Amino acid sequence: MTDQEIVYDIFNYILEMLEPNGADASYCYERATMVPPITAESLAELDMHRIINNPKLRHDVNFDRDLHFRPNLDGSKGRQKVKSAEQYWQALEGELFMLAFGAQMKMQAADPKIVAYWERVLKHSQRRLRSMFEAIRDILKTLVPDYEQKTVIERLDVDLIMQEISNGVCDLLSLSTWLTKVLKAHCAPMRDDMVDEMQQDIEVGALEVRHEKLVSGLRQLLSILEAMKLDVANHQIRHMRPLLVDDTVNFQRHYNAHRIATGKIDVCKARKWFDAELENLTTPSYQATHLQALTSALLKDVLFNESNPIPPTFYLDSDRLKCIRLDVRSTVCYSLCRKVLAELAPTRVTSSELLRAQGALHASISAIVGISGRFTERIENIAVEIVRILLILEGRYPPLDTSLLGIVEQKLAVALNPASEAFDQIARDTCDRLLPKVTMSVEEHIRLSALDLQNALITPTSNQLPPPPIGFGAVLAPPEPTRNYDPDDDIVRRLTHLIAQHDTRLRSPRLKPHTMPSFLQPLATLNPPCNARTWSSTPHPHLPIIATACSDKTVRIYSLQNFQQQSNISGGHKRSIRSCAWKPNSKGESVLATGSFDASAGIWRRWEEGGGQGKPAEIDFTGGLAGGDEDDDQEDEWRFAVILDGHDSEIKSLAFAPTAPLLATCSRDKSVWIWEELEDDNFETVAVLQEHEGDVKCVAWHPGEELLASGSYDDNIRLWREDVDDWACCALLTGHEGTVWWVEFEDANNIYALGSSEGLNEQQQAYVQTRLRSGPRLISCSDDMTIRIWRKVPKDKPEQSAVGTKMPSIWKNNDFEEDWVEEARLPRAHERPIYSVSWSKKTGKVVSTGSDGKIVVYEESWRKPQATNGGTDGDVVMSGGTPAPDVEDLSSAKAIGSDGHLGGLTEWNVVAEVENAHDVFEVNHAVWAPRADKGKQVEEEEVIVSTGDDGEVKVWNLET
Repeated sequence: MTDQEIVYDIFNYILEMLEPNGADASYCYERATMVPPITAESLAELDMHRIINNPKLRHDVNFDRDLHFRPNLDGSKGRQKVKSAEQYWQALEGELFMLAFGAQMKMQAADPKIVAYWERVLKHSQRRLRSMFEAIRDILKTLVPDYEQKTVIERLDVDLIMQEISNGVCDLLSLSTWLTKVLKAHCAPMRDDMVDEMQQDIEVGALEVRHEKLVSGLRQLLSILEAMKLDVANHQIRHMRPLLVDDTVNFQRHYNAHRIATGKIDVCKARKWFDAELENLTTPSYQATHLQALTSALLKDVLFNESNPIPPTFYLDSDRLKCIRLDVRSTVCYSLCRKVLAELAPTRVTSSELLRAQGALHASISAIVGISGRFTERIENIAVEIVRILLILEGRYPPLDTSLLGIVEQKLAVALNPASEAFDQIARDTCDRLLPKVTMSVEEHIRLSALDLQNALITPTSNQLPPPPIGFGAVLAPPEPTRNYDPDDDIVRRLTHLIAQHDTRLRSPRLKPHTMPSFLQPLATLNPPCNARTWSSTPHPHLPIIATACSDKTVRIYSLQNFQQQSNISGGHKRSIRSCAWKPNSKGESVLATGSFDASAGIWRRWEEGGGQGKPAEIDFTGGLAGGDEDDDQEDEWRFAVILDGHDSEIKSLAFAPTAPLLATCSRDKSVWIWEELEDDNFETVAVLQEHEGDVKCVAWHPGEELLASGSYDDNIRLWREDVDDWACCALLTGHEGTVWWVEFEDANNIYALGSSEGLNEQQQAYVQTRLRSGPRLISCSDDMTIRIWRKVPKDKPEQSAVGTKMPSIWKNNDFEEDWVEEARLPRAHERPIYSVSWSKKTGKVVSTGSDGKIVVYEESWRKPQATNGGTDGDVVMSGGTPAPDVEDLSSAKAIGSDGHLGGLTEWNVVAEVENAHDVFEVNHAVWAPRADKGKQVEEEEVIVSTGDDGEVKVWNLET
């Protein structure tokens, strides 16, 4: 039998054997979608990074204090979702029936051919169950903390579960009990009843072989996961609302600048709309302001231009403007209906009686037209109400006299026509009444921040307390002053908020004048960009190329000469590549290590013609890595040499040691592994370091020693070195108040970036000597938005060199433990977590970047003489927890300066910065990289390479 015939048999078995809904189940089994109604992808918009980068949510949160997510089942699309979900669950019931029925028939069969037939039936019956368990696993992983990720993956091993189901040995009772325990541990208490019902249905279904109950339990399970995801997202929005609102102007300015640059907003059309109103308001004797023009144009658009679309710059406010237009035009229609009543009312009716009658008519019309405001569709009903009120005024009701009905209907049809003179006149009167009120309100609120604007114009949610008790608890208080109610107040407030939110010119912070000595000039964007997030870029040790780790499971090799992609390395990993590292000092070949979310590290090799030989500037990189024309088979020259397994979770970072054949990897599993490279692509594990209490984010090797630094989610930095035959932690650096995202040692020659030793005073010379004894410093950046520099405290006196110079020779410390002190904190320039920091080997400058999209460059220099005697800023604590020892014979330099520096002799300053380097996207990494045009030496040029969530890798020049 063919596979198609097997499938037809399955349809017939469900149709004939499943009662009582076999026909529906068979139809749905054939036609329903294969994807569950709720998946990790469908809930992805609830993830924090999606919330932060959702422009509509970022805008809407300004107008709604109680903005929250809920299942979207409104309208025709919502009804279609419900129908599709019902068909899916009916199909799943048919699938569960076939799995049980097929397993039973297979056990009863004795003929091998029949057994083989039922095995094929069971195989082809599995159409939706696998994807449903995958959806449950993927959603649950986003709801539990890191330390439970491994348990979820192991317990919801989909391959194992499907094998157990096929063989009839799946323990659904145990699975439901475990799920219940996990869900109750992480869901809100109000969800516990839902969890209990889910568990009960699964248990009944499993024990009584009732497939509809199993489906009901699984359906409730997905609903619970969706509710938990919504609870988390709404909790985050509720607590982040002030931050989101406060950052509205900054976010929208950059986001819309990007849309304008890409042609997604027609600025010319909006400009013509605005200029036309500005010209209309301006006279020879009066020059209208831009704010007046914006207010007037928008109000007239709301009143008179129902058929014309709103200006494209108001695309995020289209729904709000439609509601305002509906309410304002409803106000006009109410006025017209009252006018019709007044025209037909008896002359003997007093003005007070007429006002009461018009008030009653207004209330009745509100019930007739409802919130839709469709007056023209309810003319007959409105006419009946007007006739009824007229008859009451004349004292002739009841009964209803229908002789006036035709006249009233005719008058209403004419008056409510937007093209009529009556409608136009009332609309103009309304405009004349509203315009000064809105203008005054806008001018009053325009200088408020976005958060103050919301507090002033959006009514807070009322949480009224019960009235005080009467008796001894009662107090005598003066009556509240009466307030005059303005029926236009609501519309005025809404228009004010909308206009003030758009006219940010007066509310936005003033730009600081450019006083920095340098600036970052964009040089190029490497081509082609990645279609997914890019994590980091690592420059080659001696060639002008760079390797970029991408979320699409590839590493892209770019040339820094022609800015084009040279290779696209793929096929070695099953999930995103998080980081990569070049092996230093490799002659004749390039060796690249890659770390992936699949918990493995890969080693790639490629022979380079002349690699590591001669001067890099003599190699032509415009056509290929090794010179000459680009080879079509170039990408195939990268050989996947070996894969390194051992970590239990994704690898965050990895680094080759410059002084030994060692590779360090770190992972979310809270461990650091050290591998030794042997011959013939073999690697041996020499250490597994597990002292961190959170996932390890980064590793970095000392440039001249076998000393490894690691930064972690536990806010700490650990230094590791070999002690006898084992690796151990020799220093713990504490002080950061958030995740340590990056650590890096400086180059050994950075001390000379301060300038020539000639002309230094005695304190400065002593400082240089101490720095030389301490060795390269370590820099770190963190979630706490600080960048810190750490130095080693020397314990022993250095031996003088044999040649009698004052330069210290190599010295050895007999103690294994080391003392490191926080020497400096760089000026605070970032507003959000800092993800990356890099030390220039050429100039000693530092570049940083992070979640706020900024790239900042810092420079160290000698402090001016008048600042060298600054006071202390508290004791400096060493890694061991004891006060740092005085630096010998440094006089006033014994103290730590106000910025934490040794003796306050040097200082760090921001010399350049650029905001929104990757538009509205986060920048994950920035690094210094050598680059040379043809005819130049590599040492003559150094650029900054930034890598962002937008998939782009950008190159920047530091100009002075």
